[in-house]
Amino acid sequence: MRAMRRKAPIPEVLILLGLVASMALGAGKTVALDGHGPSQESYRPRQHGSVADGMLPPTVRVSVPNGGEIWRVGTAQTITWTHGPVGPVGDSIWYRTSDSDTWRLIAALEPATESHVWGPVPDTPSEDCRVRVKAYTTAKSGEDSSDNHFVILYEDVGPTEILAPAREIDSGTTVTPRVVVRNSGSREATFPVTLLIGDLYAHTTQQSLAPEQVDTVSFPAWIAGPIGRLALVCYTALSGDMDPSNDTVRGEVEVLGTERHDVGAVAILAPVGTVDSGTVVTPRAAVRNHGTCEETFPVTFSINATRVGRVYEQTRMQTLAPGQTDTVDFPHWIAQPIDQFVTSCFTSLDGDEDCSNDTSDGRVAVVGPGRHDVGAIATLAPLGTTDSGGAVIPQAVVTNVGSCGESFPVTFCIGGVYKETRRCSLASGQVDTVSFPEWTPHQLGRYPTLAFTRLADDQNRSNDTAFAADPVEVVSPELCDVGAVAVLSPSGTVKCGVGVAPKAVVHNYGNRDQTCPVTFRIGGLYDETVLQEMSPGQTDTVSFPLWIAGPVGRYLAMAFTGLDKDQNRANDTVVGRDSVRVVLEDGHDMSANLIIAPVGDVDMGTVVAPRAIVHNLGTYKEPCPVTLRIGDDYEETVTRTLSPGQTDTAHFPTWVAQPSGTHTAVCFTSLAADENRSNDTTRSRIAVVPVSDVGVEAVLSPTGTVLLGNGIVQTSVRPRSRVVNHGQSNETDFEVRLRIDSVRIGPGLDTVLLGIAYEASTRLRSVLLPGAAAEVDFPEVVLGFGDYAVSCSTALAADRVHSNDRDVRFCTVTSSAASTSAGRFEVIVYTRVGERVRTYESSIGPGDARLVQWDGIDDRGRRVAPGVYLCVLRFEPEHGPTETQSFKLAVTSELTSAVLTWR
Repeated sequence: MRAMRRKAPIPEVLILLGLVASMALGAGKTVALDGHGPSQESYRPRQHGSVADGMLPPTVRVSVPNGGEIWRVGTAQTITWTHGPVGPVGDSIWYRTSDSDTWRLIAALEPATESHVWGPVPDTPSEDCRVRVKAYTTAKSGEDSSDNHFVILYEDVGPTEILAPAREIDSGTTVTPRVVVRNSGSREATFPVTLLIGDLYAHTTQQSLAPEQVDTVSFPAWIAGPIGRLALVCYTALSGDMDPSNDTVRGEVEVLGTERHDVGAVAILAPVGTVDSGTVVTPRAAVRNHGTCEETFPVTFSINATRVGRVYEQTRMQTLAPGQTDTVDFPHWIAQPIDQFVTSCFTSLDGDEDCSNDTSDGRVAVVGPGRHDVGAIATLAPLGTTDSGGAVIPQAVVTNVGSCGESFPVTFCIGGVYKETRRCSLASGQVDTVSFPEWTPHQLGRYPTLAFTRLADDQNRSNDTAFAADPVEVVSPELCDVGAVAVLSPSGTVKCGVGVAPKAVVHNYGNRDQTCPVTFRIGGLYDETVLQEMSPGQTDTVSFPLWIAGPVGRYLAMAFTGLDKDQNRANDTVVGRDSVRVVLEDGHDMSANLIIAPVGDVDMGTVVAPRAIVHNLGTYKEPCPVTLRIGDDYEETVTRTLSPGQTDTAHFPTWVAQPSGTHTAVCFTSLAADENRSNDTTRSRIAVVPVSDVGVEAVLSPTGTVLLGNGIVQTSVRPRSRVVNHGQSNETDFEVRLRIDSVRIGPGLDTVLLGIAYEASTRLRSVLLPGAAAEVDFPEVVLGFGDYAVSCSTALAADRVHSNDRDVRFCTVTSSAASTSAGRFEVIVYTRVGERVRTYESSIGPGDARLVQWDGIDDRGRRVAPGVYLCVLRFEPEHGPTETQSFKLAVTSELTSAVLTWR
């Protein structure tokens, strides 16, 4: 805001007395008073003698300005008028604006004339101005004023701040450039605003602002680039702007390079499973560019036979854009001889920053012709992490490795929250990608994924299921948003020369910890930035270095945040409720600015420490009672002693949030000598909300190990769980769900789901009091040999705490004895390429259970790497043939033990 220093206008009656008194002093003088009254050395009208003196008054007629003229502050303008037949001795020229009833002297002229150059036009903008000319003789006077109003106009617009782009930004980021502009003039103005970023971005937009209005202008999106420091220039171009010094603001942005080089093999697509001997196969693999730069790199495919070693190796060059996944086809391979083969695909990018994903392995068996065999090769999506609420299209790669065309169902499972089936038709040797309906995850957590085929006459079930190497993790979408809430100080009236600590309230609306620059400005006098660390949801007060108030005038105080990756710029800037007025006079004024706590929704029973911001707008250091009232049951008063201009926080005794419902919080100051009661009180609305929270205390049945007798292969179990009301209100009519999944790994582990064995739900319709528990029974289920994950969850729409909504227990159904025979029991664990990892051998007697617990340690005492392993179980009874069984076991980084049981 412009600082205007104006002299107090001298009342008209005093000036007229001065004119009359000076007429006896002789020699005359012309004095131009520039609209602010005469100086101490006043003009002295000459004495004149005339026949007309004392007989007829002089007449005068104002010609210019006489209505409709627009005169700009600081220009020179000619005032003209005409006289009547009676010749005056002198003239005095006056003007008046709409904000004052007082006429202000422009000039006194002797001898009388009929024009005067008024310049510069004073800094008193107004839409309703008039000029009066008085003509006088030694004894009488006459006057005339403008018939209609004219305008004294001040035009001044300009940018005050470039809000975006911020100081640093990653290359390729899409940004909406934004600047703050201000109309400091006295009329609404429409003007162009131009923003330049480096040499490649230049856009202009039209903006309209009312007098003294501050607004934000947004420009078309800019994609950050090229890398390096780029100049920012924003300027306005108002025709007739009277202060070009504030038309331009400058800054700079540094575009940061984020190059990362990483490519890898995703999966082997062909050959997989089984292939008929003599079949011509096109080896194929999926590769991905995990980095941020386009890459061209070699991809190698090899096939190794168990007996004769390497039979195939070819390399192809591949070019991928950042984030792109594509398939690579290699020269044909004739599937022979009949044998087991290990396939391998690997990338060889120079400078690769993550070599752990460079290689993908597989297995293929070459067999005789005439087979029915389809299988799942890999799950392509979802992988890694995905945002909660974001839609994902699950995808799996399947193949027909038999010798006949097949049509078969393919099922995709994600934990216990998604299961969809699609039908697929493939010719012999064909590989294809199957897409499933969208999955929109809502609950955070880690979910294993798998895809499996179900061909009725499939002759090789070992390749039917494809497991993702790692579970998909559902995370909260990253939200970066820090905004300015309020300007606390300075505000109102501040005594010139008093030191004031500027303060602003900021809030982290995002879900990540942030360190954010916060800037405070007072007119063009003060500009300071501090860094503020904030947790998600935190509101805090930011203090800035001391400002010594002055010079006298009115100033705009504003605060804004400058978080680089802020996703919501609309709340970044806040302007003080009132302009800051710097004065010389003393005064008493204490205000209540803002209730910090409690505000908004508060859980019932929460203990809150009420706080409010108070401000000494006066010029005396003095104590002041501050009262906070919440509803009808809470009222506390504390006394704060504040220096002139000081803002401080008043802390009150704790309040327990109750009863439920909406309450009004009122904070007010009670300074006895307060001269401005309009700012003494501030209010906020509070909603006390009872907490609804039901959860699963435990799955009661089935859990642990269920041992069956000899010859028994399944058992009937009644699932049961216990739910608890952890909340503060009665709950009824909510759903309880129970599910039993067949799993691959034993109790206590991250499990690979093989399929859903049982699902049931029921509604608890009886009233569950706060703190009460209830047992919930579900229909009976028949379970066969195997390992199971039993999960129970509650579904209450108003539930506020979800961490206790679900409980998972594990259950193993096994025989108490493998058979009635004694014998030798052996378990061997292999890697995917056939290397022996761990061997268990033991002798068992009749009736002993055949189970082994493996702790993930190999024969040398080392922990094995995560991955898929082959387990072979062999039992040699004392009498009878040897029995053999094998299956795959997925080992994760959290593996502590796996129970390997005979099926």
